[in-house]
Amino acid sequence: STELVAGGDIMSKFNQEATVRAGGDVKVGSYIFNASVRAGGQVFVPGMGEGKSRALVGGLVWGAKGITARSVGSPYNASTRLVVGVDPDQVNRADQIRANMRACQGKQNALLKKLGVDSLDLNRIKQKLARCASAKQKKSMLVAIKRIAKIAELERNQQEELQQIADEQRKLAARTTINVLNDLFADAEIRIGEQTEMIREDCEHCSYKLVIEDEEQKIQQDVLKNTPRFN
Repeated sequence: STELVAGGDIMSKFNQEATVRAGGDVKVGSYIFNASVRAGGQVFVPGMGEGKSRALVGGLVWGAKGITARSVGSPYNASTRLVVGVDPDQVNRADQIRANMRACQGKQNALLKKLGVDSLDLNRIKQKLARCASAKQKKSMLVAIKRIAKIAELERNQQEELQQIADEQRKLAARTTINVLNDLFADAEIRIGEQTEMIREDCEHCSYKLVIEDEEQKIQQDVLKNTPRFN
């Protein structure tokens, strides 16, 4: 299958069963059909093609800063998934951080085992140091303790970065929308930030965004009053 990756914007007449990754916006003039699209910016599908192929149908379309399409889904295709308010690069970075933290935890556990303890219990470690039979053994334990301290500091920094990413993702989700100018067909799945919703009924001229209700986030459907511009 066709795959296209770019650090900036990508423009095409149509996308049929292709994989597209863009750091910026993705603009597909006519239609997207059973494709995998991931954009760090917005995804636009003006539906300027001839005939009835004026839709975003099937596959996964992910626009970090929003999706605007002439129509979404189809009565004959129930596999359309839209994702907005989630930055794919940040998701990749968070996954990398979690992998690093698991590696750090493995190293820390190995060092703790070397010290003869099963957790970072400072009192037990001090007792172990006090009972060292030789200066060489004590030096070896001190080296291990210093390494554990460095790993713990690295884990704290990584946890702070994870929290920062989560905060940025929440802010992004709060200002991101999915806009459908004409028809949105039932059984399409939409996700905004951490919230996911299955469309149960066909609708027209609709817009979706996150709102807070009773201190909980939910996806709200509104009537699309102002037609977005396809820049």
